[in-house]
Order: sequence, then structure tokens, then C-alpha cells
Amino acid sequence: MDTISKKFYLTAIFGGLAGMCLLTIVGGIFGELAQIAEQSTLLDFTPYVIGAGITVLLIFSIFIYQLVVHFTLLHSMWQSIPPEHKRTTPGKAVGLSFIPVFHIYWRFKALWGWAKDYNTYIAKNNIDAPKMSEKMALILCICASSPLIYGLISRFFVSDTAILGILSYVLMIPLSVAAIFMIIFMLEGIDGANAIITAISQVKAKDTCTKKCTVKRISKALYLTSIIGGTFASIIIIGVGFYLAMPMVESFPMATAYGKYTTIIDALPFIFIVIIGTALIIYAVTLMYVLLYKIWQAIQFEGSRTTPTRAVGLLFVPFFAYYWVFQAFWGWAKDCNAYIAKHKLSIPKMSEGLSLAFSLTYLSVGILGLAFQFIGSFEIIKNIVLILILAGLLALFVLSIIFASEAINRVNAIAEAKESTTA
Repeated sequence: MDTISKKFYLTAIFGGLAGMCLLTIVGGIFGELAQIAEQSTLLDFTPYVIGAGITVLLIFSIFIYQLVVHFTLLHSMWQSIPPEHKRTTPGKAVGLSFIPVFHIYWRFKALWGWAKDYNTYIAKNNIDAPKMSEKMALILCICASSPLIYGLISRFFVSDTAILGILSYVLMIPLSVAAIFMIIFMLEGIDGANAIITAISQVKAKDTCTKKCTVKRISKALYLTSIIGGTFASIIIIGVGFYLAMPMVESFPMATAYGKYTTIIDALPFIFIVIIGTALIIYAVTLMYVLLYKIWQAIQFEGSRTTPTRAVGLLFVPFFAYYWVFQAFWGWAKDCNAYIAKHKLSIPKMSEGLSLAFSLTYLSVGILGLAFQFIGSFEIIKNIVLILILAGLLALFVLSIIFASEAINRVNAIAEAKESTTA
């Protein structure tokens, strides 16, 4: 059996998600234009309705494609474990997931069960690969079942629309956790399945050692330029956009002027500029997450507290991220120093105080952001909190740049030391 292409699935998963987000924005713009045209006697709303319909069909198509990718990968993961060591077949693992109601039970067998069987197999066969988190797989299965709980509550216990509205918002938390955990599960599942496939195919010990002993260098210029440049470019572009929008503040967004809509054409350049600025800040943040993944990948050893995928993925879990940031950043500094000590490398230690300061600042900004939502009409306090948030974001940006620079230096020094020992 050939190894599973991680690049393909990464592209399929994140490309699909990005495509759906972009199409959702485009569909929203078409919807707004259709409403404006419908209330105007000068514009035909039919093309905008057709455009919105096409975007919905495209979003649905990408969603179906994502499901196909998910089940194809699940089939490959089950296929990687030899028949005598697994509780079900790849065909059953996928096929029984389509049976209504029963699929809720079967999800635990297909996902949580795979994590268990995988861990058992690598332990019995002494395969040098990270264990799958069985707890994470279990939480994934439970959170993915939350729509059923909501359906039962709304059908048999609660009829008040206000309470149901609150519950629908609450439901977004376990669903978002399930989505994030599923992505982590799939990416770690690829690594685990490939470890088994490689072990079974009896790769030569020399090749395996070379692969393990190799630490890839990280381009400092690429990451620092992208993070710093992307952030500043985003701020400048969005600032220019709002400055240009000032003359039409009275009529934006899409408000009436003299009884009819007259500013939609003027508003489109502003929307376009804001989209570009938002894309740039997303690019800068994405590069920071990619860097975090790479630095964790560089120091994986038996005592590592987490995997690269979990280090990044769990930062997207609502509220839990405020705890996990300490593991992902402060924990990396600790593990990096432990790695340097374990391998007796002549490399300066990573500053744990810097990583702790970054984590505390991240937590502080998060708490202030939550507090800002519940202050109410106390304008003075709101303004103070807003100033503190902006100051915290500035400090977070500066600390992130210093952390990125120092982390890249350590990883590249480790790579150089490894190269000199294997030469």
C-alpha cells in the first residue's frame, strides 16, 4: 500500500474551506445587490439572484467534495492497519456511517475505534510513531452528536423560540470543536497511517535514521517579512479604505438617500479594499501558524508534550485556546530547551520568559475582548478597555515577531548541529 499524500489532503481540506468562505462572501454581496435592485426601478434584480443561486450550488458542491475527501481518507486510514489488528474493515467503517441514526453510534467505532486500534498496533509492533489522542477522538464524536441533542430538546422539551435561539448559538461551540478536532484527527491520522505503512514496507534502517535525524531549516526572511509586511500592509490598506469611505458614511452600508439607493457603486471599491486588507492579515496570521507547526515539527522526541498538528489546531477551539496558548508557545520553549539538553547541543537556550509573556498577553487580550462585549453603556470604561485591547494587540504583535525570530534561530541551529553530526 502506498503512503497517503498529506499535501493532497491538506490542499483539499483547507482549499475547500477557503473556497466556501470566499463563496459565502460573494453570495452575500449578490444577495445585497438583489435586495437593492428589487427596491429600485432602474435595476433588474434577476442577474443578482442567479449569481446568488450559483454561489449556493458551488458551496454545496464543495461541501460534498469535502465529505468524499473525508471518507476516502477514513477508508485509507483503516486500510493501513492489518486485518487481524482492527475491529472493522475499511468498507464497513465508511459504509455504515451513512445509515441514519445508527451513524451516531458508528462514528465512535469508526473514529474513536481507529485511534484505539492504531495505538494498540504501534505499541505491539514497537513502531516509532506518536500516539493518537483517544480522548480527543472521543470528544470529537460527542461534539459531533450535539445536533441530535438540540433536535431532541427542540422537539420534546422546549418550544420557546427565544430559548431555542440561545441554544442554537450555544450549539455552535461543540460544532466548532468537532470541526477543529476532525481536521486535527485527519492530519494526525495521515501521519499515523503512513508510519504503519512505512514500517510494514520495511524501509531500510539507514533511510529511516536519515529521515529522523534531518531537521529542515526555516527561512527567516520569508516568515518575518510575510508576518510583518502582511500586518502593516493590511492596516494601511484598510485605513485607506475607511478614509475613502468617509464622504459616504451617511449612506453606507447601502442606506437610503433621498428615498432610493444611490451609493452601491461607490461602496464596491471600499468593499474590495477591505477584502484585500483582510486577506493580507489572514495571510500573515496563517504564516505564523505554519511557523508554529514547523518549529514543533523540528523538536519532536519521545518527551514532546504535543504534536505539530495539535499545537496549531487546538488554538482554534473557543475558550480552550486561552489555556492551550501556554502549551503551544511556552510549552514549545520548554520542550526546545529539553531537546537541546537531551541531544547535548551547543545552542543557546530559548527564553521561556519571552514565551510566557506572549502567552499571558494573548490571554489578557482575550479576557479584555470578552469583557468589552458585556460592559454595556459605560462609554468611559469601554474606551479604556478598547485602549487596553489595542495596546495588548500591539504588544502581542511585537512579542510574536521576537518569538518567531528566536524560534527560527533555534531550529536552524538545531538543523546545523544535526547536519554536522550526520556528515
